[in-house]
Amino acid sequence: MKAIFDYSDKWRGIVDGDIWIVFNKKGVDVKTNININRDDLGNKKITMTIDDYVAVHMKERGKTAKKFKDIEKPFMDKILSYVPDQAKQELQK
Repeated sequence: MKAIFDYSDKWRGIVDGDIWIVFNKKGVDVKTNININRDDLGNKKITMTIDDYVAVHMKERGKTAKKFKDIEKPFMDKILSYVPDQAKQELQK
């Protein structure tokens, strides 16, 4: 993925659409709504909608992608926010 961002001008003939990075930690980045109903025959009908999500728009169609170096700090901070505090403390020792 990093190569797609860093060399998006070279890849535009192959990958020239929008590119999004969607974060997906359950209960943190995505809010869903699940409904369970029954139809006239008593069969379960389960529907799920995504009501909110956290994403970064990395590339717009027809344009060059953002450089990873420009979003690296907030991107890595987001990933590090998933790491338990105890594990972070162990890494700092």
